[in-house]
Amino acid sequence: MDKKIYYKYLFLIGALFNWVIGLMFIFASIFMTFLFPIFLNFTISSLVFFQLLFASVIIMGIGNYWFSRDITKSQDAVKMCCISRFLFFGVITYYWLIGDLSILIFLLVIVSLIIGILYIEFFVNFKKIQ
Repeated sequence: MDKKIYYKYLFLIGALFNWVIGLMFIFASIFMTFLFPIFLNFTISSLVFFQLLFASVIIMGIGNYWFSRDITKSQDAVKMCCISRFLFFGVITYYWLIGDLSILIFLLVIVSLIIGILYIEFFVNFKKIQ
């Protein structure tokens, strides 16, 4: 497969992952709060920050989608996506290790981490594919 096509699909997959996760958790926080104990080992008194977090995940997905349309534009946006994926992984890992989050959340963030690692591979190969 041509590298440009591969990277376009990679960023599209990253966008789809963000949209699915973001929408799933926002939807669950509105209509299925009974599922929270599966993912969280604590109670949430207000959902505003939870929903804002996943709204930002959706927005990052939009950035991934825009980049997938033309991978030669704004590598800074991809850097931002990489940083957010690694920070998200670090925060989720910490809270999983102290017992606040379930293994299911940790597994989802591992998928995000793998996508972030593949984004770094894009940077390594970017000069070659231009």
